[in-house]
Amino acid sequence: YDNVMAKVQALSNSVNRSTHHNDCVEEITGTTFLKPVCTRWFSEYYAVERVEKIGFEKVVECQTKLNLQPMTEANMSFLISFLKLMKPLVLAMEFLQKESNCFIGHLVTTNKGLQ
Repeated sequence: YDNVMAKVQALSNSVNRSTHHNDCVEEITGTTFLKPVCTRWFSEYYAVERVEKIGFEKVVECQTKLNLQPMTEANMSFLISFLKLMKPLVLAMEFLQKESNCFIGHLVTTNKGLQ
């Protein structure tokens, strides 16, 4: 976990600290990497989701161009498993933190759905 997430964090740190790196990544992928922030719920999930959507080959190409340690296929497989595991929790929390049309009665049914 720590090794793989460090690679995701390194990608986002690189594009957030350098406009040149950000431009290189946008040229390769058409988008950029998201930065996981400890104060934002599920930002790590969304950062991993972006890496998965970009795809293994393009991520490795970006890491090579930015002189970062490249992701392995096992790392990408771990990230895909992480997304599958966390998706129900993310969806449930997004539902429960709505500002409108979310009531205390939703808590029990959502919790049962997660179980």
